[in-house]
Amino acid sequence: MLSNDALFPTTGKTKEEREIETYEAAQEVKKSEFALDQALTVKNWIIPRYIREGLLWLAEKDMPPQPALEADVEVPNA
Repeated sequence: MLSNDALFPTTGKTKEEREIETYEAAQEVKKSEFALDQALTVKNWIIPRYIREGLLWLAEKDMPPQPALEADVEVPNA
């Protein structure tokens, strides 16, 4: 929401006031669903830095997932 202030205007005058308003508004939504919805439906949505950095990191790794080995899986005591 902070990255897209044109889409989510706040009434706060200072940066701190805007951040507080945005934080409070964000408590009302499930972040992953919200971000995916914005990315797919809003033409001028600006990708937040942490999402962009995560996607770039994943793209750099470009490694197929490795299957878990039995030794890697913790089995709780029954």
